[in-house]
Order: sequence, then C-alpha cells, then structure tokens
Amino acid sequence: MNEERLRCAEAALRQVPEDYRKVDAVVVAGQERGHSFHHGMHIGWVWGEDERGRPCLDFLSEHRHPGMRAQRYFSDGRTEPIRTPASMRAVSPDPTEDAELERRFIEANRAAYADLRERGLLPPVGENITSQDVNEYLTSGSGREVGSGFEETELSKHDRGDDLLGGGWDRILREEIDQPYWRELLAFLAEERGKYQVFPPPSQTFRAFKLTPCERVKVVILGQDPYPNPRDAHGLAFSVPAEVKRRPPSLKNIYKVLESDLSQASGRSVSAPEHGSLEGWAEQGVLLLNTALTVRGGTKQDRAVHRRWRWEGQGWATFTDAVIRAVNDKADGVVFMLWGNDAKEKQALIEIDRHSVITSSHPSPYSARLGFLTSRPFSEANEKLKATGGTIDWGRAGREG
Repeated sequence: MNEERLRCAEAALRQVPEDYRKVDAVVVAGQERGHSFHHGMHIGWVWGEDERGRPCLDFLSEHRHPGMRAQRYFSDGRTEPIRTPASMRAVSPDPTEDAELERRFIEANRAAYADLRERGLLPPVGENITSQDVNEYLTSGSGREVGSGFEETELSKHDRGDDLLGGGWDRILREEIDQPYWRELLAFLAEERGKYQVFPPPSQTFRAFKLTPCERVKVVILGQDPYPNPRDAHGLAFSVPAEVKRRPPSLKNIYKVLESDLSQASGRSVSAPEHGSLEGWAEQGVLLLNTALTVRGGTKQDRAVHRRWRWEGQGWATFTDAVIRAVNDKADGVVFMLWGNDAKEKQALIEIDRHSVITSSHPSPYSARLGFLTSRPFSEANEKLKATGGTIDWGRAGREG
C-alpha cells in the first residue's frame, strides 16, 4: 500500500463521522475513484495530480446535516478547498435586486455542481438516487426526472389524491389502499428514502401495474425484492432497463432457462434477448411482481430491516397478498409462477381449481440449482394458457414501438 496515499485518505476520512463511513482509508487509497453511500452520507473521491504534477486526493462528503464539504489533500498534509454549492443566498428588499441575486445564486450553484461532476466527486446525473443535495434540486429546473433524487414521493402523491398504481388497479384495490396501514407504509417509505438509497425510484415503484392492467393479466411471475443496485430496479420483477448492459445473476439464470425451454419446445435453437428489459412480457399480460415493491440498498441486514417493517399484518406483504387475491378473482384461468420461498407462501391465496400454479426455487445463484435451472416454466405456462386462447411470446421481452 502506498503510504502517502494512505495518509491522504486517513486525513480526508476524518471529516466523516465513523458511524457514517462505509469505506475505510485502505479502500479509498486503493481505488482511483469511487463513491460510497451509508446512512444518508455520500462520500466521493478521485486521485489525480494538480496543475504542477503533484499527486493529490479530491474528496467530498455530503449529508443533509452538515451539508456538502470538499477538499483537495496532499501527502505533506496541505489541503486546498474545493468550491461546493452554497446552501443559502443573499436577499434584498428590492425586488429587482433580489431577482438578480437569485439569478447569480442559481448560476453559481449550477457551475459548482458541474465542476464537482467533472472532477468525478459527484455521480452522473440520475445515479445518486437519494443522496443528491437539495440545492441541486432547486437549481436544476424541475428536478423531477426519473432517478434525479428529488422525485415526488409516493406519500405526497397519495395525500394529494392521485392514483398511485395506474392500469385501473387503484379502483380494483380501493378497499385495500383505503386501509390505515397503507398510508403508514408510504410514510415509512418516504422516511427511508430520506435516509437511505431505496430502489426503485418513486416514479417506478408501481410500474408493473401501469404496464399490466388487471383485466389483461394472463401470467403472474412472483419474485422477492427489487434489485438493490442503482439503475437496475425499475418496478418490474427480475427486469432491468434495456440500457443497462450488465444482467443481474438472477436474470442470467432466467435467460438460461428461457433458451433451454423454448429451444426444446420449438425443436430449434432459441436465443434470449440481447437486453435485460422484460417490458415486452408485461405488455402481453405478464404481471412482474415482487412480494416487496421496494428495497433499501446496502447490506443484507439493511434490506432485511426495510422489508420487515411491521411484518405481521402490515407492509408490502399485506399489499401484495391483496394483489394476488384480486388476480385470483378473475374468471379466466391465470398462470402463477412462484419462484422462491417467499413467493410460494402466496400459493394459499390461489384457487388451484380455476388457476394454474408453477413453482420452483428462486433463480438467484444461491438457489437456482435446487430446481429452477431444470424447470420449463415458459412452455408449461403456454400449454396451460392455450385453453383460454392466449399464449405469451416469451421471445419478445422488449417493448414494441
């Protein structure tokens, strides 16, 4: 380990309370650049050289309290300040002068944010889901873009009386979302988003319902939690946006089974889609549902704490029970694919004399070998759907148009 780098990293990390550090000096010293998010604290660092060729570390810490701080560190102990956006602006009783002060404040902050992103101390726009500083929201126009960090929360939309689910589901589940626990769940979710990274972003939490109205549901694929990584989760179980190049391990296993299953069924070689988006399935009537619709990023324990909020009788488990019951009430036969133990627990809610159930282990690398990899759920589902006259083109995963 380079001792000079280690000294710089140790000095930089002293500005961050220990309880808010997810990385130590060894990690910072060993990586050319990186970002860490923990308990609402964002840390960004980049190694480089100054204009005189001297090695240095640019380091940023960002939290609602005490705000954003950034400095450049040298191995000899010297530091140089790095400009960060201001949290307050000067005001004037004169309207014309005050308008000019506001304009200058906005322009200065925009320039500061641009400089920090150019340095690599802030992630690209759209990747810092919940850690984006509030002033960037104020100086970036609407600030409501997907993943901007300042999307309107689910709770805010609910309290305004907006339909949250879409696809006609708000009407179908009206009795459920009028229950007291529903607003408490949304309030908990808003609190979590204020402290941690929570996926997917608010605009995509209920995307499965928007793309697959209840009257069009032919198949339900039931998983567990959304992907706990930035940009992966977008409201559809097991799916990632088409532009995400890396397929999560569970999706890789799903595609392996898809290729094997469809190749055997058709008698010819079938290849999985080149991207990881399953929107095309959703548009054909496949409800891609997780038993929990949000997940806290971080450690396994972080995810468990988020999932277990008021576990008994309240929370996402209760809501997704209601979704399964609503689909079960449909007259046409629906195929339920229950992948993993959490999903299998929902089987008791399904009337198997009217609907079909296909179960297997979860497609994650930890359990796929316990039955999932040898299953043929896609061809089996289509065999069962033939009776109702509508099968799924499993080879069409992307959206049309």
